[in-house]
Amino acid sequence: MEINKETPLSRWLDIEKISKTKTLDWDKFYKNLAINEIALQFYLDNKTNKKIPKKIIEKLRKDWNDFEKFLKGIDYFLELMEKQGFDHFIVIKLKKIPKAHTDMDILIKKEDFNGLKKILENDKFQIKDSIGYELSMKKNILGRDFVVDIHCDIAYNNSNFLDVNKIFKKTQRINYWGREINFCSDEDDFIITLVHSFFQKVAVRRTKGFNKFKWSEITFSDLYQLSQSSSKKGLDWDYIKKTSSDFGWEDALLYYLIALNIFFNNVGVDKVLGSFPNKKKIRKYKKEISSSTSFPIYTKISTTYGICLRKLKSEFSKGFINGLIYFYNMNKWFLSNGVRIIYHRIIK
Repeated sequence: MEINKETPLSRWLDIEKISKTKTLDWDKFYKNLAINEIALQFYLDNKTNKKIPKKIIEKLRKDWNDFEKFLKGIDYFLELMEKQGFDHFIVIKLKKIPKAHTDMDILIKKEDFNGLKKILENDKFQIKDSIGYELSMKKNILGRDFVVDIHCDIAYNNSNFLDVNKIFKKTQRINYWGREINFCSDEDDFIITLVHSFFQKVAVRRTKGFNKFKWSEITFSDLYQLSQSSSKKGLDWDYIKKTSSDFGWEDALLYYLIALNIFFNNVGVDKVLGSFPNKKKIRKYKKEISSSTSFPIYTKISTTYGICLRKLKSEFSKGFINGLIYFYNMNKWFLSNGVRIIYHRIIK
């Protein structure tokens, strides 16, 4: 998706301008909408627009039908929790732009883990996957698997990124498509969106038809979500900055703040950026991000290494074992992707 650096969402997808593009490949356009997690919003804004090919509208309509089934799955889960008297959970990772979710992420305390697992098993939910800090359980609802991802930490590569206990002290009730849901605070939503965007979605990508290896994928949806949170009055930036410092991801915070400043021009972000002392790094990140001409934005390999190594240093400062575990997981990931780079650049 071409970047035009306008703030309102509707201006990022100017259908009048798009439809006049004679060489537009609508299938690739649809794929790009999906990658940036804005296909459903595009559908809501343009479902009656006759300038869009019918086959694209049909694909988008199918995506919207799947989203409605996902909402029914949320209804089912909330009703089940109410019947069982279990309300010790917070929903996380819900986007303000409707997204074609495949799962519902919830955060619970470790002492509630076995109790919730038993409730779901008794209701015929099946274990889909289990990765240490996370358990995925699924059940077929309306002909579609509804998946609940149960988290006890916000962790990637066996390393935490914030204090979960603090999240439960600052919750809020939000209306999500007509459903009242326990949600995390705006500050914690900002943090979870950011660390998920960078540390969970890091990958080697091949883009634009040739080998162009970049690492972390920043979608439009990610940045828009962060923009909505960061523009709120009274946002506790001190808490966000301290959390990033305590858990070793302040370089990632700096990178995303610069991206927000460039593409969304958030006033609050300007003030926060001024508090970062490393002006050389700010200039480096600005140059890299400003060179992006389309979404998703892909970080350079050297930038990704630098940010992950800063996190590694933080883990070693907490203890040798902590550092060793993160080093093992991080380098296992770097090594596997390094093999892919060699394969695509040299062998293939």
